Amino acid sequence: MSGHGAHDPGSRPAAHAAHAAPPAPPYREPGTIQTPSGRIVKPLALAPGDIDIEDIAHALARTCRFGGRVLSSSIYSVAQHSVLVSLACDPADALWGLLHDAEEAYWPDMPGPVKHMPEMAFLREACARAMSAIVAHFGLPPVEPPSVKDADRRVANTEMRDLMPPRPPGWPPIDPARTLPDRIEPWTVWRSHYHFLERYEELTGIVPPARDRMRALADEIPHP
Repeated sequence: MSGHGAHDPGSRPAAHAAHAAPPAPPYREPGTIQTPSGRIVKPLALAPGDIDIEDIAHALARTCRFGGRVLSSSIYSVAQHSVLVSLACDPADALWGLLHDAEEAYWPDMPGPVKHMPEMAFLREACARAMSAIVAHFGLPPVEPPSVKDADRRVANTEMRDLMPPRPPGWPPIDPARTLPDRIEPWTVWRSHYHFLERYEELTGIVPPARDRMRALADEIPHP
């Protein structure tokens, strides 16, 4: 039936659609990153519950020491460095040694002479907060043990001896008594990843889920 009083129901959805709220745009909270395990974390405000050994192993195995300036055909990873420190420090401190650079899984590795400049105070503070969350997660003492500091120095001296150019004139020489006896040969990424998880298992008795997969990949790729 037609006429002035007639009503077309079909017009109502269009009118409502015109006033409907637009869909919310995709939203990413500022200051967040996604880790290899899929976690969403805030590096500026890490909590112990954000920490995962698999995330740490993955990131450190793919992070090159000395900002990538090593003289080798492959990267020399922070994961390999960490394993060496854990082997060189007192056995009671070995887990601290393995994890002493774990904050670099969430913050970039910065060469020490630059990181300790006054202008980089914000980065040192952020890394310290991240490390506090890490040691709390793993139940470690809050302060890095002296044996870990000493082992870190000896491993770093060995890295400079074996993987860096000769010391420039005027720079302090490397003390041979403060180095490791064996020459460092960089591992592949997969081997670094595997040995980091293997060392974690040795020290904790906990088998990380990715360990066997990383071992298979490490065995497939020849040692450099």
